[in-house]
Amino acid sequence: MLMSSPGTSIIQLAKDQGRCRTHIAKLIKLSYLAPDIVTMVLEGRQPPTLTRRKQMATELPLR
Repeated sequence: MLMSSPGTSIIQLAKDQGRCRTHIAKLIKLSYLAPDIVTMVLEGRQPPTLTRRKQMATELPLR
């Protein structure tokens, strides 16, 4: 969504998806996870404690 509409605000993206702005902002932060973590998740090799809900509740560093 974000890549296909670079000029769209988070508020508009949230409205289009029927979600709140905070939820969309947290999802965007998840897109900055390290590539090895993303690969583990896509392959189903992540630890059982690594859940979407837990990651969204965690303040992730952007560096």
